[in-house]
Amino acid sequence: MSDKSHSTTEQEYQRDYYKKNKVNRTKALKERWANDAAFRETERERNQKRRGQLRAEKAGWRFHAMIHERRKRLEPTRPPRWVLIGSGPAQQVWTTGSLGREVGRSGKAIRSWLREGVLPGATVYIGGSSFFSRRFCDAVYRACERLFYLDGRGDRLVLKRLVREELAKTNTGFVPPGGDNSEDRVVINNA
Repeated sequence: MSDKSHSTTEQEYQRDYYKKNKVNRTKALKERWANDAAFRETERERNQKRRGQLRAEKAGWRFHAMIHERRKRLEPTRPPRWVLIGSGPAQQVWTTGSLGREVGRSGKAIRSWLREGVLPGATVYIGGSSFFSRRFCDAVYRACERLFYLDGRGDRLVLKRLVREELAKTNTGFVPPGGDNSEDRVVINNA
């Protein structure tokens, strides 16, 4: 109980001190701002950084809330399929609807991203349908999240660049639209 009364007393003291010295502190800060260029520059940088961090946090919260709400409304998507890609072991691949659900879009939007070149291709094409590996889905999710952190708008050119950067980070391969699953696999390298 003494801690609570102490904090209340401290708060009252701070409040009283601020009321008494408000004018003098404001004057001193204004004078320092006017006369000290280094102080002015550091304060501008600090405020800009703080605004950017708050904006990014809010955008991140909005992105995750949007994804969560979208997932609640959508029906469950198909389970992943197992396919052999190249000479490696069987991998799980997901449909366009599953990828769309992960990034808060519809399967139709993902197919339009493929047509327009926002997504460079798919992991594998089966019977004219595109399927995506877990690494590919994660890269697209991170790109969409980064886009949301940047400005919250759906600029497709920026998203196209971000998707390619994320795919390059993980060296995730894909087949371009209309390509052959066995021969036309592309891996973007960081170099």
